[in-house]
Amino acid sequence: MLAACGTVPKDERLLAPQADGQIGVTTQSCQATRSARAVPVGLPTGDALDTRTLRVVSWNLHKGVDDGWQADLARFAGEYDVLLLQEAVLTSAVRDVLERAGHGWRMAGAFAYNGEERGVMVAARARPIDACTLRTFEPLARLPKSAIVARFRLAGSDAPLAVANLHGINFTLGLESFRSQLEDVADVLAAHAGPAILAGDFNTWSVDRHLVLDEIATRLGMTAVELVPDGRRRTFGRHLDHMFVRGLRIVKAHAPEVKSSDHNPILVTLTAP
Repeated sequence: MLAACGTVPKDERLLAPQADGQIGVTTQSCQATRSARAVPVGLPTGDALDTRTLRVVSWNLHKGVDDGWQADLARFAGEYDVLLLQEAVLTSAVRDVLERAGHGWRMAGAFAYNGEERGVMVAARARPIDACTLRTFEPLARLPKSAIVARFRLAGSDAPLAVANLHGINFTLGLESFRSQLEDVADVLAAHAGPAILAGDFNTWSVDRHLVLDEIATRLGMTAVELVPDGRRRTFGRHLDHMFVRGLRIVKAHAPEVKSSDHNPILVTLTAP
C-alpha cells in the first residue's frame, strides 16, 4: 500500500534549504564522485566544526509519528553540533526545529509519501563543503533506503571530516544486497583521507549482518563507539544502530532511552586525537 501511494523518483535526490526558504533539489550521486575531492578555498571561517568538542547524534526518528519527538529533537539540536537522522520526513515541523537551533541540513531523499520526502538527513552548525547520496532498493519490498555522505571543514585543520549516515536495507533473503549497500558507502569513505564518522540504523538484526558491518568498518580503519549506558534497540537480540569513527577520539558516548521513537539515540562527544 505504501508503494502504491508513494512516489519513487527515477534519480537520486539531494535536498537542501535555499536562501529564499525554498527547498533545492539536485542529483549528486556518490557513485559519480568516488574520488577524493579538495577542500574549496574561500569557505567562510565560521563554516567549520570545532574538534575541541564535537558532539554528534545519530537517531532513527521513526517518521515523527511518536509523541514528544519535537521536544527531544529540539533538545538534541540545541546541545549537539551534528545530527544524523534516519527515517526523517521533510516536514515544516522538522525544518523548524533544526533551523531554529542554527543547523543547516542536507537530505538524501529515498522516496516521497503524501508529497513529503523521506530519507536520511545530516544537520550541522556548519555548512558542508559538499554532499552526495546513495540509494539502494529493498529486494523484496522494492522501496529504497538512502545514505548521505557530507564533508565538513574542521577549524584549524586542512583535512575535512567526512560524515556518512545510512539506513540499511532490511528485507533480504541473503547478504549480497546488504553488503553491496555498505560497500558503496565504504568506497566513498575509503577515498577520503581525513577523519570520518559512519553512523545510522544498519538493520543488523543477525550475527551475519553484524559481521559484514564490522568487517567493512575494520577495513576502513574505523573504531566502533562503545556506549555506556547502552539503551539501543535490539531485534532478535542484536543492536540495529551503530556509530564508527576514524581520526577522532571518543570522549563519552551513551544511548539513553526515549519514548519519542522506536529507536533510542546515540549521543557521542568527540575531540581531536
